[in-house]
Order: sequence, then structure tokens, then C-alpha cells
Amino acid sequence: MKVSELIELLQEFDGDQEVRVADQPNWPFKYSIGGVADGDQVGDEDHDCRGNVYLCTGRQIGYTSRDLWNLADRIH
Repeated sequence: MKVSELIELLQEFDGDQEVRVADQPNWPFKYSIGGVADGDQVGDEDHDCRGNVYLCTGRQIGYTSRDLWNLADRIH
């Protein structure tokens, strides 16, 4: 997903809503977002990061619903 595509998807939501990350649909956890990282700033040891933007997870908040994956607006 491109940054522009993510921005487009998020525009339909209230700007005051919290953003969470849902992970692994078979054992679904939810996390806060800990930050955003520019992969181009990673040291030379990890070339796979280059050219990407990362949403980094924060703390694990608990379990969440498997239904989120069925509801997700997916571009790719």
C-alpha cells in the first residue's frame, strides 16, 4: 500500500479516532501505534527497509475481533 492510498482510506474517519493495528487474524491481537519510521534512515545492515515507510506497533492492548479482516478496505 502506498502512503497516498493509506491517506485516502483514512480520510473517511473522524480525525479524533484512535488508530490501532490488528495482527494475525487466527489469534487476533490489537496494538497501539508506537510511531512512524522512514526505512531510508535504517543503517546499511538492512537494505530491505529502504524505500518504505513503517507503522511501528506500540504496546499490545489485548485481543480483538477476527471480523476486522472481513471489514478491512484493502487496496492490494
